[in-house]
Amino acid sequence: VIYQYDNPTILSNIDTREGYISNNNPDNIYNKITLQCKLVDTNKTVSCRVYIMNDFVKMDERKPRLKYLSYLKNGNKTHCLPKEHLQRIQYLEK
Repeated sequence: VIYQYDNPTILSNIDTREGYISNNNPDNIYNKITLQCKLVDTNKTVSCRVYIMNDFVKMDERKPRLKYLSYLKNGNKTHCLPKEHLQRIQYLEK
């Protein structure tokens, strides 16, 4: 799923939520990279910004909040993604 945002305020808010401060900043939780992605329905190639967690960030794995699990399920349904995308969260809900 690819979202397109042109509003700098929205992009800045996403950076903040993802723990991105600036390019190559050692305090970033996530770094941003640009990938070339091919759209399935049109075969068109688009540039996509992706956040990748830094290797040095150590976070305890814990059960996500129910609100986040609901967000994942709704996104899966809204975008008609394969049910396999939800396999991992099934054990987290228990």
